[in-house]
Amino acid sequence: MYRVLIDSIGRLLDTPDPATGMRPAFAIVADKATNARQTGQMVGLIVLVRGVKVALLLAIDVVRAALSEVGEATLAPGSGKNLALHLVATLVGGKSLKLGVAA
Repeated sequence: MYRVLIDSIGRLLDTPDPATGMRPAFAIVADKATNARQTGQMVGLIVLVRGVKVALLLAIDVVRAALSEVGEATLAPGSGKNLALHLVATLVGGKSLKLGVAA
């Protein structure tokens, strides 16, 4: 299922818009929520498909503290830098959609 979704999104983003001949415009969206002292982040895309805005949910994860090589917490889960790192890891690393706690 994950591979099918990734392939479908890839084809969508690679298919030129008939009106412009260019690949579709898209925007990256992210939102943070803290519940019971756990910081979570939603990551998605908004893509223009044949003139219609389509929202694609990519990940909903609990964000963990960033750890050093020796396992010490270097960034708090809700820090701006850690959330930015999580956002980039989701977009570049191909993290799968998980509707719950991230491993």
